[in-house]
Amino acid sequence: MEKRRFSTRQQISLRLAYGKDGEFDHIKPYSRGGATSLDNAQILSPRANRLKGASDMSCNFRAWQNEFLHVYTMKQRGKPFLMVSPPGAGKTKAAIEAMRRWLDYGSDRRVVVVAPTVDVKKGWMDSCHGAGIELCPTPADLKDGYHGIIVTYQGLESLQDTIGVFCRNRYAGKVMAVADEIHHCATDKAFGQRLSTAFDGAAEVLLLSGTPWRTNGTPISFVRYENNMSVPDYQYSYAQAVSDKVIRSLHITSYNGKLYDLCAEKTKSLNVDTSEQECSEILGRIIHADGEYAKAMILEAHEKLMRLRDKTPDAAGLIIAKDIFQANIFCKFVSKLCGSQQSLITSFDEMSNDDVKKFRNAKTPWVVSVRKISEGVDIPRLQVLVYLTNVIAELFYRQALGRVARMRGSSVEVGYVFQPAHPILIQHKHNIDKECGALLSTEQPAPQTTERAAAVRSEASFDYETAPDGVHGEISVDGKLYDAAVYQEAQRVCTILGSDLDATYQILRTAGWNGGNNSAEAPSEETPRFDQELPLHEREQKKRKQCARLVAQIAHKHQAPHEKIHKYFMRRFGRGQERLSMHQLDEKIRVLRDMLDAQNLSAWGVAG
Repeated sequence: MEKRRFSTRQQISLRLAYGKDGEFDHIKPYSRGGATSLDNAQILSPRANRLKGASDMSCNFRAWQNEFLHVYTMKQRGKPFLMVSPPGAGKTKAAIEAMRRWLDYGSDRRVVVVAPTVDVKKGWMDSCHGAGIELCPTPADLKDGYHGIIVTYQGLESLQDTIGVFCRNRYAGKVMAVADEIHHCATDKAFGQRLSTAFDGAAEVLLLSGTPWRTNGTPISFVRYENNMSVPDYQYSYAQAVSDKVIRSLHITSYNGKLYDLCAEKTKSLNVDTSEQECSEILGRIIHADGEYAKAMILEAHEKLMRLRDKTPDAAGLIIAKDIFQANIFCKFVSKLCGSQQSLITSFDEMSNDDVKKFRNAKTPWVVSVRKISEGVDIPRLQVLVYLTNVIAELFYRQALGRVARMRGSSVEVGYVFQPAHPILIQHKHNIDKECGALLSTEQPAPQTTERAAAVRSEASFDYETAPDGVHGEISVDGKLYDAAVYQEAQRVCTILGSDLDATYQILRTAGWNGGNNSAEAPSEETPRFDQELPLHEREQKKRKQCARLVAQIAHKHQAPHEKIHKYFMRRFGRGQERLSMHQLDEKIRVLRDMLDAQNLSAWGVAG
């Protein structure tokens, strides 16, 4: 397998060719398939290499993301930072770039991510892998090759102390903590307390949310408030995102409804002339799955979706139901309309990621779910939303709308929302319209032009005291760069022989000395390749399954109990299979294959 680091001989050749010292860099980035070869190599100063890396990444970012990265970089050191951006605008990508830059400034740095659901957690791991960051889903044991750990808010219940020790002790001052959809802590006091315990001691804290929120009397740690309202350190509004064509504009249709009150012997209507309390009571009754109101709304939404699918064959619709009972009835109803079984998702926490991925990549017209689907799920083909739940909180409402706001391409797209005419929901819609109108009336420029984004990339950077990047293994002495291992050896030789330090260093470098290992290939590195097809945790999972199959084959061939085979490897590695690193798993597979090919297992003390 091709290494990322240039070999000693390649480094010597480059220094001779360029006549200078510096950092060895891939002309075509390694993360994009660039080869570790002399014809794809150059020597840059450390500063130029950092700026090149930022420039390579920034060209793929939207203007607002570059502006956020500039503001975040310029912030006060150690101060928690809240970034608010509407669903679908790309806040995860911006946060991952902030994490990447943090990790780039020291091989001893780590990251911790807290996600709202299992599916979002999986999405984070996949996205981070694409940026060269491997997140470990088992925080109890951070193995070689991982840059950090990731858990859900629910998982913090048992892991808050483990993560706290990780931030305060094991990697004190070297951890950047990220909390996605931080508003979850505003609705669950326990989440906020756990997060405070887990992030205590983190050097940097980045918080992400889709919209500002109002506190319920229990402020979240790390968040600033004014008049009980959260205050973002950087906000990219829905209106700006629509104006910049980052997310879809939304066409929202509100439906009045009526029901006859037998006790009062009168008809009650769901409209702006009815009190909010009465509307909430009416709403809870008219959205009943067996009623004509809900079915009429679904029918109209279905007609709209079928017209959209004439142009976009895989366009899909989402129905958010009040509970699982309603969701089942709605699913049967749309299945009858479509002539085939439609997807029913009750909670992403209870589903396998394969099922989520299956719907995301399928062409099924409809998915029906209870409220949990509105939280942090990324299915860009969703373009129609039927809001048939009795939840009227603005935070939840905006999160739900975000499911159909994600753009799929550069063409102008519209998301369609069908909702009850509850006064509070209508007010939420007006708030969004007001934001858009205010943005257009002010005629202000975009939040960040590409030219300014390029200009600010070279400004301030993190200034933490930390170990130098272990990939290059270089140190700076009196303004000159030296290979750390060779320089240390040159100092030792000079102490013995009394020779000139620079001359000794150059002789060792020319001779290709690299700490006693002069092979042509560079030593293996802990950081995995960026362009591996699967994230590290998935590759480990495949290796563990391979181990299980080999153990079964060995047990069958040699009539040896599984337990004895497992005990042998427990003694050999001092830990269970779940805690083995990729290197250890490879070693275990090699030994298992030797066992399978052997005449008996006496050499390993695993007699049947």
